[in-house]
Amino acid sequence: MNGLLVCPKSTGNTFKVCSHVADNSDAELLVLNQSPEKDLKKYTSIILCSGVYGG
Repeated sequence: MNGLLVCPKSTGNTFKVCSHVADNSDAELLVLNQSPEKDLKKYTSIILCSGVYGG
């Protein structure tokens, strides 16, 4: 699988989970507004990550 994880920022629990998954798989990590633009055509799957808040 040639995957891409898209994370909104480089802090917080979402980033920690995305970093762990990217480090332990063949997926790449893209942090919005901090990474150079990537050619999305080369990825077979793109996963958008976000925090979940309840209350």
